[in-house]
Amino acid sequence: MNAFFAPRRPGGGSSNAPTAANMGSSSSTSSHSSSSHSNINHNYGSGGNSFVQALGAPPASRHAPEEDEEPPIVPIDPVLCKEWVYPVNKEVREYQVSISKNCLLHNTLVVLPTGLGKTLIAAVVMFNFYRWYPHGKVVFLAPTKPLVAQQIEACHHSVGIPQEDTAELQGSVSPAERQRLWRDRRVFFCTPQTMANDLQRGACDPTRVVCVVIDEAHKATGNFAYCTVVRDIMRATRHFRVLALSATPGADNAKINEVISNLYIANLETRTEDDPELKQYQHARLEELILCNPSEASRDVERRLIALLEPVRHNLRRAGLLYSNFDPTNSSPFSVRNMSEDWRQKGSRAPQGWSEHQIASDFAILATLVGFVETCKNYGHGSLLEKLQDFETSNSNAKKHLAKGPVFKELVALLSSGAVAHPKLAMLMDILLEHFTRHASTGELEQKVRNYILS
Repeated sequence: MNAFFAPRRPGGGSSNAPTAANMGSSSSTSSHSSSSHSNINHNYGSGGNSFVQALGAPPASRHAPEEDEEPPIVPIDPVLCKEWVYPVNKEVREYQVSISKNCLLHNTLVVLPTGLGKTLIAAVVMFNFYRWYPHGKVVFLAPTKPLVAQQIEACHHSVGIPQEDTAELQGSVSPAERQRLWRDRRVFFCTPQTMANDLQRGACDPTRVVCVVIDEAHKATGNFAYCTVVRDIMRATRHFRVLALSATPGADNAKINEVISNLYIANLETRTEDDPELKQYQHARLEELILCNPSEASRDVERRLIALLEPVRHNLRRAGLLYSNFDPTNSSPFSVRNMSEDWRQKGSRAPQGWSEHQIASDFAILATLVGFVETCKNYGHGSLLEKLQDFETSNSNAKKHLAKGPVFKELVALLSSGAVAHPKLAMLMDILLEHFTRHASTGELEQKVRNYILS
């Protein structure tokens, strides 16, 4: 069915491709949406847990199929695809229904403030593609385990995807077991690094993927694993849906447009805290910024990370390819990619005694490890450990070489022991204990939710 073709890259000849300029403060900025849902059938049926609505005549995909284009490998159920299901075991919010329907029909970037239902929208989309494609694979990707766990909860309890059809793929799961799960299960929850590795080594068949949900989609820039996964699937098949989720799509239009391009987005669904349809679902908040100083244990983890990347940095510095002010503790993968791009624009010429392949590999490893330093600071040691474990199962020879070294093994052992607590978590525990102890002693309940932003 053409309605479920993935569109060509925005900018590739279509005048309908969305851009960051479309993402104003309007409560509905959709390049294709017909957001009138006054005809939603609220006769919830005998089960009482969902309503079924006709999908209507599916719109044409953003590109006409080529004459020589292969038909979809995964067949769609011709009966079930005529309608879609929405759960009513929780409060039905019209904006979530509207966004969900549009996400079923177009590759969509959904921008919603935190706490207003992106998780449920993702679960609805995943469930309907699970129904429509009995032999397809549906994948949810998130950069951290807590976000993965949150979506698993929503899929099991909000929409009722059977647990026996799902699999959570972590770095600790052996490659052989992951290959078996990819073969036997239908709905998957994992980090993008895990899926990228499994696609690279052939454990996951990309032609059977019918839906990919990407959380924290603002990270889909440069060579981040989200981009690798979507590109790899697109090379194998054009017949899959992309749903991208974010509360903060980007700091500037250029970055937002890069996300839209990398994920083949055809439709934008944005809502802001000022939108009238969201007001009734928001609570008053008092925000307080608390600065956390790194602990000595956290500094030790950072020092070990720097030691891990030092051989690669040393190689590139000897080759004269690093900026003189490059500091891995105060840098980003983007700055490393800029240095790599500068080298490529100069003709990708390798200095005498160096190969172009080695330099490109060193830049890629350096960008990844600099990203790990950011992960350690911003997301904690659990996220860092998960990314390091993905190194051990990677098909990249450079990553395998690093993973076999003593510095890598000692760092993984330290993080696996649980002996290192991130200072933000320690501070948060102290704040929460103080908060509930204080209010328990007075017998009063807080009337407002306090958001603590730990930096």
